[in-house]
Amino acid sequence: MATGQRGTIALLNRKQVVLLTARGAPDRRFGHDGILAVPVRAAGWSFHAASVAIDSRGRVLLFGWVVPLRNRTIAVGPYLERVAISRAAVLRLLPDGQLDAGFGQGGAVVSDFGVRAEALEERIEPTTAIAGGTVDSLDRPLFSVGAAEWESPCAGHSYIGWLPKTIVRLTSSGEPDAEFGQGNGVGPIFPKFSGTPFVSLGLTADDQPLMGGTLGGGCPEGASVIRLSEAGAPLPGYGSDGRKDFRNLRFLAFTPGGGAILERQRFGTEIVRRLTPQGEPDPIFGGDGTITLKRTPGGSYSLTAAADSKGRTLIISSFTLPSAGLQAKRAFIIVERLTPSGRRDSSFGRRGRIVVPVPGARNVGSLQVSLDQAGRLLVLSELARADENETLTGAAVLTRFLLD
Repeated sequence: MATGQRGTIALLNRKQVVLLTARGAPDRRFGHDGILAVPVRAAGWSFHAASVAIDSRGRVLLFGWVVPLRNRTIAVGPYLERVAISRAAVLRLLPDGQLDAGFGQGGAVVSDFGVRAEALEERIEPTTAIAGGTVDSLDRPLFSVGAAEWESPCAGHSYIGWLPKTIVRLTSSGEPDAEFGQGNGVGPIFPKFSGTPFVSLGLTADDQPLMGGTLGGGCPEGASVIRLSEAGAPLPGYGSDGRKDFRNLRFLAFTPGGGAILERQRFGTEIVRRLTPQGEPDPIFGGDGTITLKRTPGGSYSLTAAADSKGRTLIISSFTLPSAGLQAKRAFIIVERLTPSGRRDSSFGRRGRIVVPVPGARNVGSLQVSLDQAGRLLVLSELARADENETLTGAAVLTRFLLD
């Protein structure tokens, strides 16, 4: 989900794009009554969307990958597991939902951007995909490209996924940005960065890229945060070559100044850590950068976070009673606001917390959050079926909170 001057854009179940106005109504100029099916083809291959963004002119960008129509595969790893041949892809749609012919080739940019899986350096077949994308203040698309890798992080488990390798920036017309990276629009390669296929991308006020995700493939070991300069070089003074790893923590969100919010669960509590833009524990937050919150017992959780321009931290979670699955009866959104010092903000809701039901929902499969230009919190709850797999239904509820 992303917000812009035109409204809020969301990708539902990776199959539909929904554009809402600032009032929460479907933008009927976009697609069919504000809803557009994700294009099924790009450059003659089958397209799969991973994330969405909206630029200052109301154009919609879809980030993902394409695979051959005949689903060609290659073998990866010591057990020769089959992986689809794929290429990273970016599509741009005009405000009415049509492909933008002025972007790339007929509205699409499809490439591997020189990224290869380490195990396939001598092979010509690409296995690349985009793990997350955004757009900067000059309408330049920015995204993370990964390649298929084989990992064996835990005994008895193997893992093949698109592990993030680098950050790429295009010009507003879809060409590689010669002012980013080594002059080809491609930033530094992170060969040891591993994690789930999808990462979070952010930008500081001066368009410095931020990337946060999971450290360790298959069995998460912690969080990893990467910071680059506006020109695409590792940010001096930030960890090792612009990257910092945090064991036993999970990445949640970036702060406006370039810091990060991490968390981990322990014995019925949420341990929240806030980092400065230099990647160090924020001494103002809890005295040592860490605070502990109690979880409401008896239900299941999905948790994320956001940070506003006043230094306050927002912890957003979905809560299902009595538990997820066939017995679930009702789902709620819980928003907690913490002061810059990490204390519950008593001026917010009831004792620093607001609890609202998700209309018609028994299970919430995932949460997406964003702060709009007016500082209001938007929470998109994708609904899940009440079965053991908790598959997404394709329906969602968007809730907006006034923070002041």
